[in-house]
Amino acid sequence: MQSSWALPVGDGISYGDQLVASCGRLGEWHSFASLVAGKPAFEVCRSMLASLQLANDCTVEISQQAGLEEAVDTMRLRLLTQERAHERFRTYLAPSVSN
Repeated sequence: MQSSWALPVGDGISYGDQLVASCGRLGEWHSFASLVAGKPAFEVCRSMLASLQLANDCTVEISQQAGLEEAVDTMRLRLLTQERAHERFRTYLAPSVSN
């Protein structure tokens, strides 16, 4: 069994970038399984966390395919914007500062 200490350090932004790139065009739905196919389990976990952050940032929308009771993998994502939250916040100026 591989020790977790031997695994590469995860970078949430780079995992998010990989998911955004895998989604391709805006508005198209992709199953989460198709976006992480072939990745080791620890990378799937990191990608799951990154997808939740992307949804929180309004970069992707997460939905559930019908049939949760019959299947485990029902999560899917749709890209809403190519612009990442950390990029939007670089130029953000709070209204209280701009007055």
